[in-house]
Amino acid sequence: MQTTEQSNSSPIDDLEAMGNMRTQRFALLYLGSQDRVWSAGQAHYRGDLLKRSRNLLKLPAIQGFLKKYGPPPNQGKVEVTKDSVLMKLAQIGSGRLMASLDTANSSPTTPMCR
Repeated sequence: MQTTEQSNSSPIDDLEAMGNMRTQRFALLYLGSQDRVWSAGQAHYRGDLLKRSRNLLKLPAIQGFLKKYGPPPNQGKVEVTKDSVLMKLAQIGSGRLMASLDTANSSPTTPMCR
């Protein structure tokens, strides 16, 4: 049985290493949706889908497949300070935030009905 850690293996080989078709289908659906419960249901698992999907995601073959073919983790960090939060709240309170969003949007705005 091949492992998904091999860099020279193809996605088809990695899927076949998982075994049955439902497990393969779950891995592909989860890779695309990142919704484990929905993916388990679409892969025709029944019963407690939350528990089933949690157990499926613990399988080494699925973990390796997702690690190899999944998107990279989000490394973007936003620094939140007291001053930045207060400034944002002041913009929201004064209506300037909505005005800046309206000018940034290139599509024409429709007037509000009263």
